[in-house]
Amino acid sequence: MLPVLLIGRRREVGKKAKGFIPGVIYGSNSKTIHVEFEEQALRKVLEKCRLKNQITIQLEDREITGKIKEVQKHLTKNRLLHVDIQAIH
Repeated sequence: MLPVLLIGRRREVGKKAKGFIPGVIYGSNSKTIHVEFEEQALRKVLEKCRLKNQITIQLEDREITGKIKEVQKHLTKNRLLHVDIQAIH
């Protein structure tokens, strides 16, 4: 069973809400979706999964299967900054 991550759409691109990590979901057959991940839930999934592992994303009323392609972290503070997910169709 793939790990499931609940996410929401980002309301304002370029601003970070407290407790949330910005990210994008992209794919060859779909538009890029700007999303935000709840930080603690994202950390739990990242502990279980490595880059390129498949996860299931619950976005509003749809499920998306994707791969974690990139996780950006602060160099010295080990803080998550941004996550890229590639949708698999």
